[in-house]
Amino acid sequence: MAKFVMNVGFDHQMPDFTVIAPEYEEGMSRDKKLPMIWLLHDFGGDSNDWCRFGNLEGLARNLKAFIICPTARVNYYVDSWEFSRYRSLIMEEMWNFVMRTFPVSEDPALHWIVGCGMGGYGALYYDLMYPGRFGHVGIFDGDLEAPERFFSGSREKFVFPDTFPAEGEFSLKVLASRPEVKPHGLAIAVRKDAPVYEACVRAAEYLREAGYRVNLIEAEPGIEDWSFWTSEFGHVIRHIHELVD
Repeated sequence: MAKFVMNVGFDHQMPDFTVIAPEYEEGMSRDKKLPMIWLLHDFGGDSNDWCRFGNLEGLARNLKAFIICPTARVNYYVDSWEFSRYRSLIMEEMWNFVMRTFPVSEDPALHWIVGCGMGGYGALYYDLMYPGRFGHVGIFDGDLEAPERFFSGSREKFVFPDTFPAEGEFSLKVLASRPEVKPHGLAIAVRKDAPVYEACVRAAEYLREAGYRVNLIEAEPGIEDWSFWTSEFGHVIRHIHELVD
């Protein structure tokens, strides 16, 4: 396993992102296209959170997949809220860089996007904004309704006024109702004592109505956040092992 921390210069405000690359075993073709996981951090974090707190390199040992961890700080992975065009930078420029630089599969069935807290919102937001790009979504204690409260009517918070969102753009429920959405399997894992519990349950309901195959995992109270998120990501890792080994 190799770890790269990069800044490819998309934007003068663009922070680093981390790529965890698998080791090729003896006899494994270098031309083989591998799965990839986009792993999104919580509010106020950065691309190294999952390595620092979530034992990412230990969890992903021997995993035949690329893991991409972008940084979004506090802006919920959207374009132009006080900082920069994070959605465009991550899901367009960074995505294109990864696709042309690393031997990753172009098959959406081998693309995962997973996030905790704020990153749970980002994971579902990106899946809904880019239909057909991902085949699997994992949301751990997803803060799925905060952007509607933060950004509603807040044009002054947008550094680039031309990117001010259309009505409802940050509402996951509105996005899930669009005809171009391509539903697939999706897991929402949430602790019953988490402040976002009710929002996650509501999301499971409207996503099922939209055609998603939702697995809602309701964990008992009292589990520390990183212990819970790491445990749930371990399930994702085991699923990928089953597909590619």
